Amino acid sequence: SFKTFMDSWPNRSPGWLFMSALALACLASVVDLFKNWESTSKDSPYLSELYGRVTHAEWVFQIFVASFTLPVAAAFSLVELFRVSRIDIENTKSDRENIIEGFILLLLVMFWIPVVIIATTPGGSSSLVGNAYFFTWFTTIVVIETFVWWIRDWRKGIHEVVRMQEEEYRRAQRDVIRKHKQRKKAAAEDAKAAKNQSN
Repeated sequence: SFKTFMDSWPNRSPGWLFMSALALACLASVVDLFKNWESTSKDSPYLSELYGRVTHAEWVFQIFVASFTLPVAAAFSLVELFRVSRIDIENTKSDRENIIEGFILLLLVMFWIPVVIIATTPGGSSSLVGNAYFFTWFTTIVVIETFVWWIRDWRKGIHEVVRMQEEEYRRAQRDVIRKHKQRKKAAAEDAKAAKNQSN
């Protein structure tokens, strides 16, 4: 099934791949609107007034966020897909890379939430139902979902570390108890041998 196919991809590569594709589509849609809204809205006073009220800073911010997301998502996609582990069996990543990935995802979430709020609300650059509107929303949703995915895996990793520490503690505890019993047994045998010698 499609879910099985997606689960077979390493780590969060599906999220990064979808993110890069959607960011590219969003960027193309917004740039197209930014460059052509004046010529396409000549016959529509409503569109001309709507886009005329959109500030230049809003266009620049949305284009910047999509432009920033695209290479970052593409880079993480390639890293996830083509990373080779030491034993060539499991595609694993270091703690440092996990932290960097989480920081980047948090940064993207902090970028895209203001973008979707500003751009898709009435009067925004992507407020009309169309490519820019849908791709802005889709990209934001994928960014948030990928970040939630990272948080879930991060919590699972912490739980695994705690479990391993508990197992190590129990193993050390069993070793101490076994050594204590061995010493106690050896002391009892020494006492018995000393008593036999005295007799």
